[in-house]
Amino acid sequence: MKNGSKYKKKKIDLTLEKDIQKEIHEAINNSGLGFVWRQNSGKARGAGGWVQMSRTGSGDLTGVTRDGKRLEVEIKRPGEKQRPEQMIFEGEMLKWNAVYILAWDVEGALAQLRKHDLMVRGLKLVK
Repeated sequence: MKNGSKYKKKKIDLTLEKDIQKEIHEAINNSGLGFVWRQNSGKARGAGGWVQMSRTGSGDLTGVTRDGKRLEVEIKRPGEKQRPEQMIFEGEMLKWNAVYILAWDVEGALAQLRKHDLMVRGLKLVK
């Protein structure tokens, strides 16, 4: 592409989801706002056949918030969206009063968790 062309190359983010997941995992566990662990997905072959690792659509991280609510964190690379089964799972979790976070980065995940924590304590978020 020549300089001055009307077509610009789209910048591609090569960050891997597993790297974002690791950062979010560590940040939540160090924040004092919740405790999470990695939730394996898919199927694995065991001695008796195939075993479903977790429910279809479940978050990448699962755990509990500081106030004891179930916490699910679905992590996506920048620009990615939830799959339909993940949206269904989110709806189920919210129906049962769990905390569900859809995150593309650490800052967004912690901001959502802080917002929940402030609401529980009856405080308002100051911008």
